[in-house]
Amino acid sequence: MGEAFIVRRGGKTASYAVIGVTIPSGSTVTCVKGSVSLKANGSGTNVYFNVPEAGDWVVTIADGAKTKSQTVTISAAGQVEKLTMAYGLVLISGGVVQNPSAWTADDMTAQSGSGYVDLIMSHAAYEQGMYAIPVNLTEYSKLTIEANNAGSTSDQYPNYKWLKAAIKQTTDPSEPQTSGEYINLETVGSKTTLELNVSGKTGTWYVGFYGHGLDVTVDPSQPLYLESIARVYNMSLN
Repeated sequence: MGEAFIVRRGGKTASYAVIGVTIPSGSTVTCVKGSVSLKANGSGTNVYFNVPEAGDWVVTIADGAKTKSQTVTISAAGQVEKLTMAYGLVLISGGVVQNPSAWTADDMTAQSGSGYVDLIMSHAAYEQGMYAIPVNLTEYSKLTIEANNAGSTSDQYPNYKWLKAAIKQTTDPSEPQTSGEYINLETVGSKTTLELNVSGKTGTWYVGFYGHGLDVTVDPSQPLYLESIARVYNMSLN
């Protein structure tokens, strides 16, 4: 996409910046700066706006209740900006795992409940497990999770907390350690909303839950095996 040229009266041609936008099918799109709202040109899922001046322009897509906005800074005539916009990605909704066949399970299993899904660390030893899905994080900035730690299967350890919601670049189920790439899931018995900043992450990451079991020997002949449980209601990327 090159520069846009608009012919004014008197034959003078002025060069303006252009914002090109690829939008989801069925969406409407606007481009606004203050009280100035531009007309979208083009059709289908590819449109463009002839921008008359420098400044911050807010491009918004909408489809029913779904909306997404992005600010584009125009600083020079002839500037061309291209956007590909998408709505938030729902990973778990009302306890229903979306696209379950795409999730990787390693010693962690999903068990449906009423409005939630329990992700159960099923390995009967002190080892790591994961339940995660590959996502290209390039266009997302925030991971939002509504969940709680449902504790463990043992009355002796009711506040078992070795669970994390995290993003990782591999399918290695080991416990995430990189600062800024995980949230400790510690609230037992109380649903909580957690957010993880994923802005600036590009390419494919594995988004999900990680934890480990525990092998506690109370009696040498009777080892006590525990499971940690993440109770997840909703999970999405925006």
